[in-house]
Amino acid sequence: MFCGLFKRAFFATIEVAIIASKISTMKTVNYSSNEILSNTADLPYYSRISRAGLPEIQVKVLNNFSTFIKSFVVLISFGSGRKIRILLADDDAEDRELFEEVAAGVNSNIRLDTVPDGEKLMGWLMNKHSSLPDIIFMDLNMPRKGGKECLAEIRGIQKLRDIPIVIYSTSSSLWDIDDTFDKGANLYVRKPTSLRELTAIIKKVVDLDWQKHAPKSNKQQFVLAYR
Repeated sequence: MFCGLFKRAFFATIEVAIIASKISTMKTVNYSSNEILSNTADLPYYSRISRAGLPEIQVKVLNNFSTFIKSFVVLISFGSGRKIRILLADDDAEDRELFEEVAAGVNSNIRLDTVPDGEKLMGWLMNKHSSLPDIIFMDLNMPRKGGKECLAEIRGIQKLRDIPIVIYSTSSSLWDIDDTFDKGANLYVRKPTSLRELTAIIKKVVDLDWQKHAPKSNKQQFVLAYR
């Protein structure tokens, strides 16, 4: 079975490479860190964990009419064996500890790192020795640098701009929801009031198809319903 899956992934990759070789520019994806290296204009890269537990290859063709460049983004996910890197930025120590405990019980493949404020978050992301997360959970009201400021910075940095960002806040303010949507967050989650709700949140977020939650793409799905 493994050989068959490997062959399918191998030949599909060759086919994509042949097509891409005819294009003047390509994007290179570092699958272990979600980092995109490219000389072209920014193009969206969306990670998704394969629900079927099988290798998944997705090719998204984008037409840039101003430059007449076609670029292909290829994603290969190896199902449940793949580590899911989550970075949580939250100044509340108890919330960080609770999140860590629940995440470990939801999925043993989750690797969680935490930081207590926005400055530490940006320092982590810009550290060349740190592996970039697959998903960022970010509180809004943090000392030293708030979540909105971090969100704007992340979306302005090429190597970070395509990481899915989940706003994780006690605020239910329409202003905060609209503002973070406009600044490019993928999802807005109000902090839960029970372990059951937090478990539901983590399960839903880890299993999301981020293509359906691209920044500024769908306001109706921006606030996660988990109750």
